[in-house]
Parts: sequence; C-alpha cells; structure tokens
Amino acid sequence: MEPKQFMLFCLNFSGLVYVNGGLFLKAYVIYQTCAYIIFGTSLILFAYFEPKPLIAKLQTLHFLIALSQIFCKFLSIALNQRETVDILDNLEKLSMEAFTDKKNSDILKRVNKSSTKLPKIFMYVFCGYYPLRTINLLVRYFIFKSPQKFVEASWIPPFLAYNYLTGLLYQVATCLCTGFTNAAYTGLIIFLTIQLSGQIQVLRRAMEDGHPIKQCVILHQKLLRLFFRINRLLNALMLAEYILSSLYSCISTFLILKSLSSGGKGVANNAYVLVLVLLRVFLICYCGNIIQTQGEKLHSSVYFGEWYRKRLPEQKSVQLMLALTMVQPFKYNYRRILTVDMALFLKSIHTTYSYLTMLLSFADHK
Repeated sequence: MEPKQFMLFCLNFSGLVYVNGGLFLKAYVIYQTCAYIIFGTSLILFAYFEPKPLIAKLQTLHFLIALSQIFCKFLSIALNQRETVDILDNLEKLSMEAFTDKKNSDILKRVNKSSTKLPKIFMYVFCGYYPLRTINLLVRYFIFKSPQKFVEASWIPPFLAYNYLTGLLYQVATCLCTGFTNAAYTGLIIFLTIQLSGQIQVLRRAMEDGHPIKQCVILHQKLLRLFFRINRLLNALMLAEYILSSLYSCISTFLILKSLSSGGKGVANNAYVLVLVLLRVFLICYCGNIIQTQGEKLHSSVYFGEWYRKRLPEQKSVQLMLALTMVQPFKYNYRRILTVDMALFLKSIHTTYSYLTMLLSFADHK
C-alpha cells in the first residue's frame, strides 16, 4: 500500500476523515461524534457531581481530561478533513516531482518505507491496550466470576455500573472510540513529519550537489507553504496536548502512589496508561525536533554552498532562501509562543512534577 493510501485508510478507520467515503463511513463518523458527546455529558452529570471521596473524584477528572483531549483531536481533524487530505495529496505530488537522481530516489524510498512502518507500529501500541484490557475484563467476568457490580472505573454512571456486563460494555464502547482517535492522530503527526523531513533532505542534497538554483528555490517555497499548512492544522492540538497531558500524567502518578499505599490494586492499569501518555508526548516533541534539525541542516547546506560563484540573479535567490530559513524556520510552534521540541517534553515532565507536589500536599492536608 502506498504511504498516502495507508494514512487515509487509518484516518478513515478511526472516523477522523470521511472525504470520498460511502454512507457507512459517514454514519460511523456521526456515531463517533454522538458517542463523545454522550460519554462526556454522562460523565459530568452522573459521576462527577455525586458526593465521592477524593480518589474517586480524581479518577473521574482523570478520564474527563482524556475524553476532552481526544474529542478536541477528533473534532479538529474532522472539521479540517479536506485540508488534511489536500496536504497528503501535496506531499505525494512533491515526492513525484522531486529530483530523480539515484541519491534522492534512495532517500524517498527510505522515507516512504519509514512513513508506513513507524506510524503502524505506534498505532498498534496505542490501540493494543484496549482490546487486551477488554479481554482481561471478559475473562474475569465469565471464568473467575467477578462481582455483580462493575467497580473498575468510578467514572461510569451508577445505573450502568450496577450490572457488571453493562458497565463493561460502556467502558469498551468508550475506550475503543478514544483509542482509535488517539492512535490515528499520533500516526498522522509521525507520517507528516517523516514525509516532510524527507523532502527537506532531498532539497538539502540538491543544494549540496549543485542542482539548478531556480529549481531549489521553487521547491523550498513549496515546502514552506506546505509546512505552514501542517503547522496551522496541528499547532493548537499540540498546545492542548502539552497542557492536558501534564495534568493527566500528574493525576495518573498520584493514583499510582495512592494505589501502592493501599494494596496495589489498579497500579498496572494506571502505570500502563501513564506510559502511553508520556510516549505520545515524547513522540510529538521528537517529531518537532526532527523537523527543526532538518531545517537547520538545510540552512547550513545553503550557507556553505558555492552560491557566491553563481550569477547575480542566482545569488539573490540564494540570499532570499537564506533569509527565509532564518526568519521562517521549520519549527512546529503555536504562534511563536510554544515551540514543539525535546525541551518542551522536559518542561512537560517538570510541570507534571510541580502539579503532583501540589496535589500530594493538598491530599495530606485534607
């Protein structure tokens, strides 16, 4: 399967994109939207405002943060699905129009292979948890005869949790929606980063190998325009990911510590979810680092090239290109306030630790 077709299949399967899809696909997207709204509303009405101890309140808030974060991703990509598909089309078009010498062809082959393989691996990682969790709960229900009530999650409405099977079905329906959306969103970021990074490498090699300056400048302008569109599509979601993931990680760690002090029940589940959240933030920040590094290498290749020996019009074109690589670098950012790179990941860990310290202090005083 070609990289673009693979990514479109993943987005269609998760319900994020239904452009050129049939009636079933549109019905599936409507189901996803309604499911998120119903789950969120029931979570607030039936779970959060009931008098419960601090741990139960935090478990509910924990899931509410996750649901809000995932619904934002679903809504943002679904509302901009034509833009998303157009970006994928442009990336494919750039690959076909790229310099066709052997060195650049090898780069594009590696890029196409990686942009299919790596997103697939991480999507399996993010989706795999939910089927395994469901199988575990079903085995406990049918073989080990779990109790009548479903006490696995305090955020499930009481009238559903009263029966184990209805509570289990509610959790499965909720988690499958969230799992597919999270996996497809993370896969999309990895895919776009690898493809764009490969195109920047091709441009860099072209500059180093002395390809015509005019063609290089045109390709650079196309890449910049495409990058700005990708950044505009994803930057607000990356900001939300940073803020909400810090809160989510803080509550997850707090629940793990409290579980350890009260017998260890639920530690494995919370620990696994925490690892998935941190892995997702790490991957997004690492993708930002890859793009930033490739942009810096491109600037070096342009600067240290022998452009000063070219004719005056070509020199001016290269000078403009140098200015653009400095003023408008390849960086995932939110309005120049937040830059997505590995420094942001470390900042996220530090923020989580600060929140956790305050929460532990509050719990001790209470």
